[in-house]
Amino acid sequence: MAREPASAPLNTTHRSRGTTPQLRRGAAIAAFLGIVFAVALLARTASSEGSGEEPARFFGLWRTRHALLALALAWSALASAALALSSRSFARWIAASLSIGITFGAAEALSLFGVLRFPSRERANAVNELGARAQPHLDVRGETGEDLALAWGLDTPKVPFHYRTDRRGFRNHLDRADAAIYCLGDSFLVAGLLPAEELVARRLEQRLQRSTMNLALVGLAPQDEAALLRESGVALAGRLVLHFLFEGNDLRDSARFRTSGRAQAAADAAPSWRERSLANRFIVWLQEITQPAAQSASARVEGTIGLQRYLFFWLSNSYRGFEGELEPIMTCLEGVRAEVEAAGGRYAVVLIPQKIRVLGPYCSAPAGTPVARWEEQLSPLPAHLAAWSARTGTPTLDLTDALRAATARGEVPWFPSDTHWNAIGHSVAAEAIAGWAPVVAWSASTELR
Repeated sequence: MAREPASAPLNTTHRSRGTTPQLRRGAAIAAFLGIVFAVALLARTASSEGSGEEPARFFGLWRTRHALLALALAWSALASAALALSSRSFARWIAASLSIGITFGAAEALSLFGVLRFPSRERANAVNELGARAQPHLDVRGETGEDLALAWGLDTPKVPFHYRTDRRGFRNHLDRADAAIYCLGDSFLVAGLLPAEELVARRLEQRLQRSTMNLALVGLAPQDEAALLRESGVALAGRLVLHFLFEGNDLRDSARFRTSGRAQAAADAAPSWRERSLANRFIVWLQEITQPAAQSASARVEGTIGLQRYLFFWLSNSYRGFEGELEPIMTCLEGVRAEVEAAGGRYAVVLIPQKIRVLGPYCSAPAGTPVARWEEQLSPLPAHLAAWSARTGTPTLDLTDALRAATARGEVPWFPSDTHWNAIGHSVAAEAIAGWAPVVAWSASTELR
């Protein structure tokens, strides 16, 4: 009698897939837990309030380490889900991950070496990106926003800009070899949100009938500005150099300069690795689509004048921990003065106060908030500068009184949602400088140029 064939094992199907029911259930549980932990981690870190001092850089308020851990958990969860389906699905997932990783890695390497270039994209502040380094003969038009509105994801109207530079890469209304007056400084002089005809340099020229030129870029420390003056090669004999010092971030910039040195600033002449990096562009894209507001509403500092809201950023964070930079800055100013006077020129310092110092006395704000206690936010820089000026005899003009007087008249010198002057601020500054005794005396003693 013939024997019947042995019956097929009950788990033949599972063996053909290469997984067991227990393994598939474990993988499914791991996938579920991975997704839950990833979402919980990001939700918790995303709901944490910022410090109010520095806008978050990665995924809104998420820390880089949290986001990377969450992404790793998400990848592991998807891998577990593929394994729960079948060994073939898991193999396909691994193969796809390797293919994407190799392709992305190759594209990243090509972009970092400059072989692969990507179209430029609008950044948080297009004007500041343009002014970060000297680029001769630029002529760029576009739209951007006030810097704090952009940093905090506020829905405010776009501002059209026209950014044009001269032969040295500085923003001036005319392209000249030299001038009678040089305005040496940073973003307050670049002022990309305004037409070049409204800048303080142009308004000074109109008032004094002396040619005036900006020597300014965005984000410079006073030490950077000193080097910029030397590197520009402009004639100094018989000229006046007005060195603009900003109370808001010059202490921090000085610390950055003394930590990194001029080498870092020189490296900015070429696009940084962040600008070239495909990975960095991907991170910024993730940030924009997940949490466009870099800080929570409770982290914003604001007050009102009449019906207009004004935002503030440079507060006590502008100087706490950086008081040790006061003397290095004064030493830098003394060095610039010595160089200018040795070349036959005149040198003076103009102090730009922080926004809260000028607008604070006129703002309404809830009791206990930084704007209501605006005196506590003021840095020691103006007082230190005044003492240094008296000690060294260097002419120094503090623009606080002139800017406060304009505010009291209802002519507020700052953009509501920006850290920089509007056209009123530039006009008020030019008027105060043009009427300042050292400038009047210099102008009377020099020929028209």
